[in-house]
Amino acid sequence: MGFGETIFGEKVYEEKTEPEMEKRIQEHTEKIKARIDKYPETPAEAIARLATYKEPKWRIPGPTGLMETFASHHSKIPLLECCYSYKKLVASQYWVVDKLEHEFPQADFDVYNIEPEVLGCKLLRPTTSYPCVAPDGEIIKEKADFDKLRVPDLSTEGRGPFFAGIMKTIFETLPGRLTPFYFQATPWDIAFKTMGFTRLIKWARRDPEFLWKVLDLYVDLATDYGKFQYEEVVKPHAPTLFPFMWAAACDVPLIGTKNWEEFAMPAAMKVIKRTPYNNWGVFRFYEAVDDWKNFWQHYMDNSGFIVFMYGMDTRIADLAAAKKISAKNKKLWVVGTDAETINYAALEILDERVRRHIRDTAPGGGSVPVKLDTVSPACTMQRFKYLIRKVKEYGTFPIDLEALQPTESTAEIKRIAKPF
Repeated sequence: MGFGETIFGEKVYEEKTEPEMEKRIQEHTEKIKARIDKYPETPAEAIARLATYKEPKWRIPGPTGLMETFASHHSKIPLLECCYSYKKLVASQYWVVDKLEHEFPQADFDVYNIEPEVLGCKLLRPTTSYPCVAPDGEIIKEKADFDKLRVPDLSTEGRGPFFAGIMKTIFETLPGRLTPFYFQATPWDIAFKTMGFTRLIKWARRDPEFLWKVLDLYVDLATDYGKFQYEEVVKPHAPTLFPFMWAAACDVPLIGTKNWEEFAMPAAMKVIKRTPYNNWGVFRFYEAVDDWKNFWQHYMDNSGFIVFMYGMDTRIADLAAAKKISAKNKKLWVVGTDAETINYAALEILDERVRRHIRDTAPGGGSVPVKLDTVSPACTMQRFKYLIRKVKEYGTFPIDLEALQPTESTAEIKRIAKPF
């Protein structure tokens, strides 16, 4: 099998010389270094302290954010090209880190399609959005299709080398300064992409034995890819950072607790038991279960070191109560917002959201209080700058809890705000 090829022989990635992007990365690197080297501690050092339940010496790092569409748009580097050129992706990410003083570059951002692509799914590659599985592009349509599959070697095939290029570039240009997120997909999410939702749910209910044959192959794939990511790419440069298996198809309202318990969760845990540095997220459960605290604890019992709560859940959950549970279990909690709030809500709502996240989850360490999901071109530069400024203003230690209590305007917002 040649470099960068799928099992169907389609070459999807190859190394290229890109002097213009290399120059842009270098220019951004010098400015980012000059800024961060004036800090009392680097963002990477602050994260290391948070992970050991210590408060940073200065402040929580600037907000994380799934923001490649924003980065590509404002850096004027086409999004699709960023998905197949690690130099373009890093250049676009560094544009945001430099210009907006954002402190979390994202690695391997086209999360959900890298494994399906290397397995042979046919992708659409629009010029203005992420690649996606083409209509009828799934690779498992009949049970016999499963027999054609094997576990690919993402160290050389598909866009595995693309991921390695992103991480190595960040480590080599800004050593010890930043803590980039990096991703893969859960076995259940790979199944979602490679067979489609209808077939996935049908086989879950009608032929669970067959579905587990598929999931076990994807457990092997996720295990091997996770080992490559950490052991070959990350570990030589830094201790484990923010690796996790992205899990949008594991939403409880989407698949129900039965499928979550029988397939999505145990498949993810098989990977984590083999690669204990890995983690996975659980999305949207707060309103879908009878007792959210028990479910949150159940997730603590079936997760890696890093745990996640996102979107609608963090909009309405008791974050202080959730922090007590995650702290009791000594998990590093990444607390996410949601795209609707980030991109469209009134500034008063954004302000209240940042206040509450930091007030209820930052004291004592153990959490990354504000993760911005997802920052798109609909979020203006001025709006993103506002968010970053507020996170840094409210997140300076020691946290002034009194100052973060709701103001007259944000208290009114809190009373009327409901999920939408």
